[in-house]
Amino acid sequence: MTVDHFVVREEPSGSGAICREILAELPDWFGIPEAVEHYVEVADRSLTMTAVVDEEVAGFLTIVEHDRYAAEIYVMGVRPSRHRQGVGRRLIEHAEEVLVARGVEYLQVKTLSKKRPDPHYAATRAFYVACGFRPLEELPTLWGPENPALLMIKRLAPEEAVSALHHVEMWVPDLGRAVESWGWLLRVLDFQPYQEWSAGRSWRRHDLYVVVEQSPALSAAVHERCRPGLNHLAFHAGDLDDVDRIAAEASAHGWTLLFPERHPHAGGEGHYAAYLEDADGFEVELVAKTHAATS
Repeated sequence: MTVDHFVVREEPSGSGAICREILAELPDWFGIPEAVEHYVEVADRSLTMTAVVDEEVAGFLTIVEHDRYAAEIYVMGVRPSRHRQGVGRRLIEHAEEVLVARGVEYLQVKTLSKKRPDPHYAATRAFYVACGFRPLEELPTLWGPENPALLMIKRLAPEEAVSALHHVEMWVPDLGRAVESWGWLLRVLDFQPYQEWSAGRSWRRHDLYVVVEQSPALSAAVHERCRPGLNHLAFHAGDLDDVDRIAAEASAHGWTLLFPERHPHAGGEGHYAAYLEDADGFEVELVAKTHAATS
């Protein structure tokens, strides 16, 4: 499941205690006491993002800026009870937003190399790849020969180039239905509530926002996606598991899976996506990030 709403806070310093608390719950990743103490010290004096869910800190991420162009995710941890709920991904996105605003161009992270097989760190590397990081260099002696390190890096988009679109606005025949279906879906895709007025709502991610409005100027009560005009919206939706999970949960929120006999390859064998239609006939395509979009 994905957490529908949580708050990311920025702490310029003083996060050593929460670092220690969460790392203590992650012995499969942080089992060396000396290393934990080092991470606690760095978190206590460095910029740290914390994700708060139901008044509890669910995860944290500490940033070290090496110079004006480059920064590093120095340590990051999410409580086991909050794994696979979008907390880590949102922490990274928030850190990237902060760094881009400061003019930082590159973000790096170090993790255990695949040269020392470990299922927990294999999952960690896959997570960072899904977030846009790429392996850059093996560092076999940084942490000692028994713990070979892998340096991964991501180039951050300039602030003005985060989105090519400014916003998308859809006129819907029933605002309540649209808020239920689109509100759920957009929150799952890490859009946050943005605007609210009597006839509409919007949700925003980075500088792109999506609007649904029941306008009094509507000239018809039915949307027909096969008529001339906009056919559907397509979103990056995470990895293959994320697409499968969202598709499985969508029916409870007013969505119907289109082309079920060809799912998840309705767009072609090399394209992994879910095609959904809401109760008013609007279609979305949810594309796995590991596959190239074709529409």
